[in-house]
Amino acid sequence: MTAKSSQTRTNLRVSSMDGILATPWAILSVPGSFLIASLLNLTFKVGPVWFGVIISMPALANALSIFLVPWVGRFMNVRELTLTMALMNTGIWLSGILAIALLPEGNPNQAGLFFALLYLLLAFTSALGGVGWTSWVGAFVPDRIRGRYMARRNILTNMSTLLFMGLTLGLLSVFEGQRWLYVVLISLAVFGRIASVLIQHRVRTKDPTGGRVCSDTWAKDLLKLRKCRPLIRYISFGAIAGFFMAFSGAVSTLYAFDLLTVTSANFTAYSIVATICGTLSVRIWGELIDRHGALPVLFITAIAWRIGDIGWILLTEETKHGLFAVWAWGGAMGTGYMLANFLLLLKLIPEDNRSAGVSLNLTFGSIFAAISPMVAGWWVAFAPSLGLGAGLLYRGSLGFGLLGCALSVCALIGLDEPDIHPSRNSIPGALRTMRQLGVTQGLAFFSNATFVVRRKKD
Repeated sequence: MTAKSSQTRTNLRVSSMDGILATPWAILSVPGSFLIASLLNLTFKVGPVWFGVIISMPALANALSIFLVPWVGRFMNVRELTLTMALMNTGIWLSGILAIALLPEGNPNQAGLFFALLYLLLAFTSALGGVGWTSWVGAFVPDRIRGRYMARRNILTNMSTLLFMGLTLGLLSVFEGQRWLYVVLISLAVFGRIASVLIQHRVRTKDPTGGRVCSDTWAKDLLKLRKCRPLIRYISFGAIAGFFMAFSGAVSTLYAFDLLTVTSANFTAYSIVATICGTLSVRIWGELIDRHGALPVLFITAIAWRIGDIGWILLTEETKHGLFAVWAWGGAMGTGYMLANFLLLLKLIPEDNRSAGVSLNLTFGSIFAAISPMVAGWWVAFAPSLGLGAGLLYRGSLGFGLLGCALSVCALIGLDEPDIHPSRNSIPGALRTMRQLGVTQGLAFFSNATFVVRRKKD
């Protein structure tokens, strides 16, 4: 065995262990996820306005990262950016854990401001670190095995997701609403992330720096994409879909805790069901996309997912456990929707300009996904002054969001899907904001997953 082959094996083992250890942290990095959403709404009761602001932070950071990366790239290489941002992020989390333990309850504005600032810092360090990690993976995972390796890594991260969710459910079922339990679970996730960052130092590449963060021609590369009309059209669709997904995600969470009186244990259980159904459906969707193409699957799943979500509108406090069925269906349909989006994006992006294409799509989608939860939170807080009852407010608002999600695919009518198989079958970091929106709707396994397209057999 050559030294190069030995180091590659070490790098892959380290990356797999990193994925397992970092997955609970990745879930917590999305403030709309099952655990943090419960903490914000049930323990600190931050209210709809602050909740909307807080859950918009990851999308805001993703939107602005395209402007920060070139500046940061002047001072750091890929390895330095990845590890520095990861260490900063864990340091912020450690400070945040102490504050969460001491923060007084009964003051929603104070708690809301604290969590908004906390997640603003966490989101920016996570977004910048994610850019570095995406580039670093390209340096230490060989192209010929990247898709196969990432698929296996996804299995490990899915197992880690379910293990953490199962532990959370078990403890919340016994100690429902106890703040110390949230502190313990968050601490467990953060210390797992610290361990993952430490073992990342064992990764070695031919270029010790991991390469440059971005090219000198990044601005020109973005401008070149103006001529790619199918891609621009897809990006427009993504922005519209992201807006309505973020809106319905924010409203549904508030609706669940406020009107349906869902507990934190209930919310975690629904998320587990959605995650299991999504995981089990991945292979089926892969087969259908291979056979019929990404666009037909995208159309079907976008509409079918939201038809199933009509169940939200029909539920009452007495029938709230119908959410098991709603989220099981959503987990399966949402997974197909995400996979179809990824493959279509991969086909539409010019092969010689992938980084710019992914960045442009991420930026525009994130802008709308950042605005939407703020609008949703403001509307839920303001509407009662117009005389709207809670039932009509939540069900009407959710219906608006779900209808918008379903109709957003109309932007793709007439788009021709290229009859090609992508030359690269995996782009770590692709659809980051959409994956985070999926986490808020029960698809927790997308928090630390990498999309993969299977290679066609000759």
